[in-house]
Amino acid sequence: FYQLSDGLEAVYDRNTHSFSKFNFCQMPIEENHIYTVGIQSYHYKNFEAMFSVPIEEILQNGKPRMVATNSQELLEEYLSDHQNLERSVSGRLIIS
Repeated sequence: FYQLSDGLEAVYDRNTHSFSKFNFCQMPIEENHIYTVGIQSYHYKNFEAMFSVPIEEILQNGKPRMVATNSQELLEEYLSDHQNLERSVSGRLIIS
């Protein structure tokens, strides 16, 4: 699974192998709405294989752009300024 950002909720049913719930900020995700996501270039390059969504469809909705070059450097910078972080389980992903 990918990291689920705060505000995103997903419920996955193992029996049917499908998601029964996708909410963003407590509102159902709309099929025809265009959402902006951030992913690393490796995942972008393999998007079609991983998500069965053709790159051509992504390009129709806007031009991808790089906003960070190295996630390791971003993590190091963030964690050096935010030490001793605490986090509880939020229930963003439920597998039933």
